[in-house]
Amino acid sequence: GKDDGSYNVLSGISLNVARSSLTLLIGPVGSGKSVFLKTLLGETAVSSGTIQINMGSVAYCGQSPWIPRGPVRDVSLGESPFEELWYDTVVKACALDYDFARLPENDLSPTGSSGSSLSGGQIRRLGLARAVYSKAQLLLCDDVLSALDKTTSAHIFKEVFSSTGVLRKQGRTTILATHSIEWLDHADQIFLFQAGSAKLCDRSEITAHIEKIIL
Repeated sequence: GKDDGSYNVLSGISLNVARSSLTLLIGPVGSGKSVFLKTLLGETAVSSGTIQINMGSVAYCGQSPWIPRGPVRDVSLGESPFEELWYDTVVKACALDYDFARLPENDLSPTGSSGSSLSGGQIRRLGLARAVYSKAQLLLCDDVLSALDKTTSAHIFKEVFSSTGVLRKQGRTTILATHSIEWLDHADQIFLFQAGSAKLCDRSEITAHIEKIIL
């Protein structure tokens, strides 16, 4: 993958992702995880090789999701119709019910310009909620848990990404980029990014050489 068409950021990567699985992209900041996700989205140039996605719709949740002006509920829904039970499930899974209860007009409170009425953590969780609510078959999530406190990130990982989370229950597929190693046990496969390349690793390989992997 190339970041702007001028030089290769990543090379020698081969990855197959099964349906209804969780793949973790592990590696330090700047190791190419974000470029890889954007390459899957078709937003970066590929100098050689192929990308094939046979999973229907795709949703992307980045570190700085776009937040339009309007009620926070509309942001969570995106372009999908309102389904009360599913909406409530997603809001709770993304730990937004606590936040909504403390906003002036609950989930009808305005976001402000570019999310100015919201905290950084709320913006990230709204972006994630929008991706989850969409029911897209493939979710590409770029480090969406790193800016959250430990309790909130643990709740969201369990309720959204884990083997008992809403995504797995619906048979949806997730690729989650992170520089945290605390979720390794829950992944179906782990892809380690280092020095412009990446390879499949098991948990023991990463933990055994953690001192050489600056996360």
